[in-house]
Amino acid sequence: LREIPGTTGSPVSWIAGRLVEAHKAGKPTLVYATDVAKGGDVAARVSAAEWLNTALDNVTFGTVVLADTVGERVEALLADCAAGKVRTLILWNANPAYHLGADAALKAVPCVVTLADRIDESAVHAHWYAPTLHGLESWGDADLGEGWLAVQQPCIQPLWNSRAAEESLMAFAPAAFAGPKVEVKPLLSVVSRVELWQAAAHGVTAWADRVKAVWTGAVRAGTGSLASAEAFWTAALGSGVVRISTPPVRREPAPAVAPTAPGAPGLRLVLRPSRSVGDGTWLNNAWLQELPDPVSKVTWDNCLSVSPADAAQLGLADNDVVTVTVGPASVKLPVHIQDGQHPGTLEAHLGWGRTRAGRVAALTVEDGFSVDGRPLLAHIGQPAVVAATGATYELACMQGHHRMEGRDLARSDVRALDAKDPSGKLRAKVHHHWQNGSDGKPGGRLSLWGTTHPTSGRKWGMVVDMDVCTGCNACITACSAENNVPVVGRDEARRNREMHWMRLDRYYTSAEVDGKPDRLDVEVIQQPVMCQQCDNAPCEAVCPANATMHNDEGINIQVYNRCIGTRYCSNNCPYKVRRFNWYEYSKLRAGPIGTGQNTDIHKPLVRMVDNVVANLNTTAAVELAHAPLQLLFNPEVTVRSKGVMEKCNFCIQRHREQRYAEQAADRRLPTVTSACAQTCPTQAITFGDLNDPASEVSQAAAKANAYKLLDEATNTRPAVSYLPRLRNRPVTAEEQKALDEVLSGGHAPAHGGAH
Repeated sequence: LREIPGTTGSPVSWIAGRLVEAHKAGKPTLVYATDVAKGGDVAARVSAAEWLNTALDNVTFGTVVLADTVGERVEALLADCAAGKVRTLILWNANPAYHLGADAALKAVPCVVTLADRIDESAVHAHWYAPTLHGLESWGDADLGEGWLAVQQPCIQPLWNSRAAEESLMAFAPAAFAGPKVEVKPLLSVVSRVELWQAAAHGVTAWADRVKAVWTGAVRAGTGSLASAEAFWTAALGSGVVRISTPPVRREPAPAVAPTAPGAPGLRLVLRPSRSVGDGTWLNNAWLQELPDPVSKVTWDNCLSVSPADAAQLGLADNDVVTVTVGPASVKLPVHIQDGQHPGTLEAHLGWGRTRAGRVAALTVEDGFSVDGRPLLAHIGQPAVVAATGATYELACMQGHHRMEGRDLARSDVRALDAKDPSGKLRAKVHHHWQNGSDGKPGGRLSLWGTTHPTSGRKWGMVVDMDVCTGCNACITACSAENNVPVVGRDEARRNREMHWMRLDRYYTSAEVDGKPDRLDVEVIQQPVMCQQCDNAPCEAVCPANATMHNDEGINIQVYNRCIGTRYCSNNCPYKVRRFNWYEYSKLRAGPIGTGQNTDIHKPLVRMVDNVVANLNTTAAVELAHAPLQLLFNPEVTVRSKGVMEKCNFCIQRHREQRYAEQAADRRLPTVTSACAQTCPTQAITFGDLNDPASEVSQAAAKANAYKLLDEATNTRPAVSYLPRLRNRPVTAEEQKALDEVLSGGHAPAHGGAH
């Protein structure tokens, strides 16, 4: 822990005191061990965190350290394969050719059977291939831990001629899973229109029947339910989860590990799975490819993250292409200078470089730095050497500015100060109009019309708690799925033409060093920003077609068939949350390919001419999305076309559905929620009816430290409120002095005039 300027005492003692206070108050705590990217010895840190969690009685939240026996067994199996000791090898949810470089071992096996959803890098070596179902097409179950079990049921009929992997395994072992042959009604796959293989028709136990038998037998007995088997099964399908009796498990701390001696000086490379596409499993998912990395905000490409100190020493800038050498292996990657990264540490990601992941991944390999970093894995721990190549490559970075420059955007405060002065309102500079109002009332109206849109019924609103937001991007993905938000691709993202209805602004705050912000010792704050549904919406006043307007529930709606694409609304929006369809993005698999970098101003026209010459169409065939990608669209939401503006509307289709249900029931029903609030794993987003004083969202918006983004500067009256990020650190002497002056009778400094 670093020393806090202006404070006294050890930060370690301060943190320990806060942990003890929370433990005595019965509040859960968590000691988290940072990973290798922060430098130092990882094993010793994990061991220390485990002992502290045990001392604080954090049994549920304790760190779990497991021996990697699975990896050892896999290595032994592949060695036997290479030695010719394995006659038949069945691969299920495994791709050893890509992840482990086991091509030679697979070629040495006389019979390889692959159960997978595509012909991946391992399946090309298989002698038999059994296509498997997608998770949305499958039956299954899962152990969630702590006695909770979940049942999985299919949402759709199989799109292709495939079957459950479990049924394939049972068909391979008929002696154990044989059943009577039954005449069944033929079923066709949705897309390929081929008659599906059905287990019961071939004398094999159906996987759905197997799941049901286990749940109505062992699971029902474990819950102690007195319901009949059929009633229990129906209830389990309705709830999705049940809890069985399990003995309490006490997690013992991991054995203490002595810190290892520091290695030789030099740069150290950290390779980890991508924070968006994982280990490459999801490389063919365009939604995840376009999802900004929570740290770097880079999309579509692998890159080398470099500390600002190392970049200055090596003479590197963003987008420089360098050669990274570790031992005998080397790769070329573009550079991204990452604030807050530990000097001496380089970071790159695994998951790119696949050759048989799918069509989206193939486009990535051809057009970008989809570099496979696995050759470096065998030499991790050795010093890394970075050499500039002289070339540049523009990364598609979704955020171009990373500091607030004194603007009141994402508020943060020290927890102890916020308790006495919520959101720093007493310490902030306040415009005199906002103290008294133009009508002489505190918080008075500044609107030209003297009022805002009346909402006598429901008024939908949202509260975002930045103190618990982790920047995981789950809300962005949920919004895209719910609202048919298209993918624009790498080249359009370079031009800042992303279509996400939500964005996560990540800001750095730090002290100044020699008159400049410190880029090494930074604090981070994540701020989700969506359409604020302003009561005084600047976009509504400038639209010549009245395509953007307010409805009677406080939503700033967008009427797509009125929009003529002037983009005045986007220009007048202070939050920059409106998106314009420059292309027919909804018809493209991964956006237009080959429109080039920002410096290639003629490349879009060249792309169109080349496509017309080759395809007699301005769009290439490889760019188009084919069946069944059209099935991913939400039928309740309009698919927008070229030349139309779009934005967040608080999932208005859900409000409308509830309104119709209330009209049919002739009574008020419980409120719905938005896709982002429903998905947020930390419940940082709260959605509901602001006019209902008992609702969770209205109570959160009424908190003393809640504020509205840019409202005091623009008088937009947003329906979205934010709760500040609260820091767990000691209060500096300067901060305490400023608060004491205000609390002792001083006044917050004013600007813009005074009474």
